[in-house]
Amino acid sequence: MTNTRPIAKFVSFLCIILCFAPTVSAKEIDLENLDVSSLIAKMTPLKGTTPAQWRVVWTGDASREATISWTTAEPGKTHVVHYGTESRDSKGQHSMRQACQSNGLHTIIQPTASKDGEPQTSIAPAYYHHARIKGLKPNTRYYFVMESDGQRSRELYFITAPVDGTDFTLIHGGDSRSGHADRSRM
Repeated sequence: MTNTRPIAKFVSFLCIILCFAPTVSAKEIDLENLDVSSLIAKMTPLKGTTPAQWRVVWTGDASREATISWTTAEPGKTHVVHYGTESRDSKGQHSMRQACQSNGLHTIIQPTASKDGEPQTSIAPAYYHHARIKGLKPNTRYYFVMESDGQRSRELYFITAPVDGTDFTLIHGGDSRSGHADRSRM
C-alpha cells in the first residue's frame, strides 16, 4: 500500500474548490454566456466587517484539522467560526464555535509601474482572519458560518480528508483572485 498521507492533505482543498471557491453555484450562472463582471456581481463584496473572500486552508492533517480564513474591509473586534456536522443555514447556531487565533492587516501594492516617477498606489487595505479548528473527524462534512462583529457569511461546508489508505481522485488548483469565469466552467 502506498502512503496517501501527502495526498490526503489536498483532498479537502479539492472540496473547497468545488464547493465554494467561486462563491456562487453553477445553477445561478449561464455558463455559455458567462462574463466575469456578472460573476463578480454575485460574489460577496469586501465591505465593512462582512466576511468575504472565504477560504479553507490545510497546513497539517487534513483529516482532523482545518483553518477557516476570510477577509473584511474593516478590522472589527470579534471574529468567530460557527461549525458543526448538521446544516443550520446562516441563521441558526451550529453546535461548535472557534474564535480566530490570528487577525491582521494585509496591504497590496499595485504591481504596475508608476508613470513619471509617481509612487505606486496601494489597494485599500484588507484584514485577514484565521480560525484553526482541531479535533475534526475524518471524511466528515462540516458546515460553517464565519462571523465578524455580528456580520455573518452564508453557510458553507467542507469535507475532511479520509483516513490513510483510502483511495480518492484529486484535482487541485490555486489563486482564487483571477480566472473566475474559467473555474466556473470547470
